[in-house]
Amino acid sequence: MSLTFASFSSSRKQVNVVLNEDGVAQAKTSNGVPHMELRAI
Repeated sequence: MSLTFASFSSSRKQVNVVLNEDGVAQAKTSNGVPHMELRAI
């Protein structure tokens, strides 16, 4: 299901990733950048 408005979208995807204790993914792109990084805001 997907709802779309000019300023809102409900598209969702599930991802599975392994993070270290710093919130950085172990898997990296071909140029060495982590696939995912979590940060507190």
